[in-house]
Amino acid sequence: MVRPLDHSFDVTEEIGTGEPLSQTAWIFAPEDAAEVKGAILCLAGGTYDKKYWHLEVPGHEGYSFARRLARRGYVVIALDHLGVGGSADPTASGGVDLQLLASGDAAVAAQVRARLDDGMLVPGLRPLPHLPLIGAGHSMGACLTTMVQARAGAYDAVALLGYGVDITTFTMRRSRPTSLRNVSRRARPSSARARERPWTRSRRSCHESRCGRCSTAPTCLRRSSAPMTRRNRGCPSEPPPRSRRRATSAGTPKRSTCRSSSGSGRSTSRPTRTRSPPAIAPPLT
Repeated sequence: MVRPLDHSFDVTEEIGTGEPLSQTAWIFAPEDAAEVKGAILCLAGGTYDKKYWHLEVPGHEGYSFARRLARRGYVVIALDHLGVGGSADPTASGGVDLQLLASGDAAVAAQVRARLDDGMLVPGLRPLPHLPLIGAGHSMGACLTTMVQARAGAYDAVALLGYGVDITTFTMRRSRPTSLRNVSRRARPSSARARERPWTRSRRSCHESRCGRCSTAPTCLRRSSAPMTRRNRGCPSEPPPRSRRRATSAGTPKRSTCRSSSGSGRSTSRPTRTRSPPAIAPPLT
């Protein structure tokens, strides 16, 4: 069975802050050193260490990424970033950012290349000067793999298993979850939201906006200059206009005047409605 070998890389000179710094790693070598196909330097994501590449589940085999590739002829180096796992914590080097982590990882990649050429990486492994070196990273490790390759060109190939460094978070309300569609709609200017489907707004908000004094109405609707009439009810902040009596003409129905029993002369105008007799069906013959 392939077992991990503890290894350490000194990166004090490459970091250049004056404090002694080293990075630890696990190295998985193939059992048959004559069939080595390549070397893979694996960088884990944020908050993870080298155990990410060697997952051991009690009672279950086959979950170790490093062990599976070692059985297929690859030398796997699972590395701890500075300040993670068994690596040194750069307390005197200032803020631990991506630039500092990439500098340490690039130094380790250069040392791995040199030790592969000299046959000093793993005991029993012959010198392999032309062995391909592959950089593999997950999430933040993929970002650092890209930075190492851009700086030093240490790899012959890269495997970016999910790149993640600048992640946007979406807030969610307690009452209902916020979908991406709602987030995109709220991200647009208010003028754009107001122009979108104005007919879907409530009828009351449309009527209140016609007087131009209701502050709760949409901006695009408050600019409306339509006159306020009794039909649209107007805005609650302003009383509706008084209705005018319509003059009786020949085309309007006659109104009857009803007096109350007390004889006060109070009249009520009601239209007189005439009903036509119901139609009678012809007898059956």
